[in-house]
Amino acid sequence: MSENEVFQWIKDLHKLWMAKCIDNIVELFDANCQYWETPYQQIVGLANIRNQWNEIRNWQDMQVDYEILAIKDNYAIVNFLLRTSQYEQDIINEFKFAGEKCVYLKQWFIQK
Repeated sequence: MSENEVFQWIKDLHKLWMAKCIDNIVELFDANCQYWETPYQQIVGLANIRNQWNEIRNWQDMQVDYEILAIKDNYAIVNFLLRTSQYEQDIINEFKFAGEKCVYLKQWFIQK
């Protein structure tokens, strides 16, 4: 993917996240994506990734802001700030892409 395509992928993820379009979010990931919810908890398979994203359906007053920290080749590091009526999280995501899909995600977060 080009830098512009990576930028667009991140923008699409953000838009779908805000709209709570879980099925469309899952389509952004490759079927064999190495998806790490935390550095120690791997989520295996698109059905389990979908289950992980299902929790956003319950979030009230959700706001997600992001800042792209780095894009190089097929990699990106993005800082998301998630706010809901229940809590706030500061999230760092490392993404790797192949074709139009994310093939690797590792996430670190602090819940405030």
